[in-house]
Amino acid sequence: MSLFKRAIDLFKSEANSALDEAENPEKMLKQGIRDLKEDLRDAMEALAETKSVVNKLERDLNEKTNRAEKYQRDAKKLLQKAKSGDMDESKAEELARKALEAKRQAESEAEGLRSSYESQKKQADQLQQQVSKLKQKISQYESELTTLRARSKAATASRKVNEQLAQSDSDGTISMIERMKEKVEKEEDLAAAYGDMAEEDKSVDEEIDAALEGASTSDTDDELAALKAELDK
Repeated sequence: MSLFKRAIDLFKSEANSALDEAENPEKMLKQGIRDLKEDLRDAMEALAETKSVVNKLERDLNEKTNRAEKYQRDAKKLLQKAKSGDMDESKAEELARKALEAKRQAESEAEGLRSSYESQKKQADQLQQQVSKLKQKISQYESELTTLRARSKAATASRKVNEQLAQSDSDGTISMIERMKEKVEKEEDLAAAYGDMAEEDKSVDEEIDAALEGASTSDTDDELAALKAELDK
């Protein structure tokens, strides 16, 4: 491989790596989750502030309502004292009138607070729902990220194994295995041929020995017969 071609391949490799880095879905998903968590922190701060306002408005509303009810009771008590003779009637009516005026003022203030309270309470409820949904989304995305990361690792491992298998085929590994099989089979056939030749040589020797032994036995029989003939004379 020429130096020029190696430089081109290196450039292509670095360019592809930079592209993969820029389009890495895992990193993009992680960044998206971080952004959502930032939004969640902001939403929770806004929710805390809104709830704080709601709580104060609720306390002020209750205080004005309770004060209006107290002025109503005080006016009634003043009139009862005047009726029972325990207090001057004109003085009682004057104070009762002031109590009722203060009651109306408290009720008016309570009505204004009630409007603000209900508006802020509605906003707080909406923020609470948004925070809950955002938490659910973040939890969902984190779970999906964990699953996708595991799937990605498995896919990468599988791809590497398949690449190795494909590379071994392209390198002629299977071809070399077939050639080795042929060589082994050839050696086995050659060994079998020599074995057959050895068996053939052995059988020839046995035939010769058998023939010779047969001839020897025949000569002995002839000689024995000759000796017997001499004894019979």
